[in-house]
Amino acid sequence: DPGSSSLLRRRGEKRRKLGDFANALADFDASLRADPRCVLALAGRGSVRRSQGKLNEALADFNAALALQPSNAQVLLGRASVLKDQGKPREAISDLDAAISQEPRNAFALQLRGELRRKLGEHVASVADFDNA
Repeated sequence: DPGSSSLLRRRGEKRRKLGDFANALADFDASLRADPRCVLALAGRGSVRRSQGKLNEALADFNAALALQPSNAQVLLGRASVLKDQGKPREAISDLDAAISQEPRNAFALQLRGELRRKLGEHVASVADFDNA
């Protein structure tokens, strides 16, 4: 039932923001049982798993969400954050490029891409990202 899926997902988001990861995961799992194609529940669960250091599981959730909505900027940003944490800056930048093409003024995406470019020695591009953020 998509209605109950949405309610559970929203409660999971609130719990995630409060740091109540165990209950947030339970809500996202229940949301996905009600609607397995809920992109935001997959992304929310991925965010919780990233916060818990479960990077491979988080990546799987973001990949599943992107299989359903390949150009969702927020999901691309979430996966980019996981890839950064996994030490894969070029892959993260690729996702950030795609997210920024969808949301050119996304300050968080520009800032993260600038940080990754700086670490890779791409100083001119890094400064441009920071200026645009």
